Amino acid sequence: MDWNKFNTLSFRLLLSLAISIILCASLSGYHTYVSANHQMEGNKEELQHVTETAVAIFPQLGYRG
Repeated sequence: MDWNKFNTLSFRLLLSLAISIILCASLSGYHTYVSANHQMEGNKEELQHVTETAVAIFPQLGYRG
C-alpha cells in the first residue's frame, strides 16, 4: 500500500475539513438538544400552572368532579 498519498497536502486539507464539519455538526446538535430541553421544561411549568388554575376555578363554576 502506498502510504505517501496520506502525507499529501490535499489529503490533510480534506481530513481537516471533514473533522471541522463533524465538530460543527456535533456542537449544533448539542445546542439544539439543550435548547429543546430547556423549552420543554418551561412548557412543563406553564402547563402545571394552567392546570392548577383550572382546578382552582372549577369549584367556583359548580363543577363537582
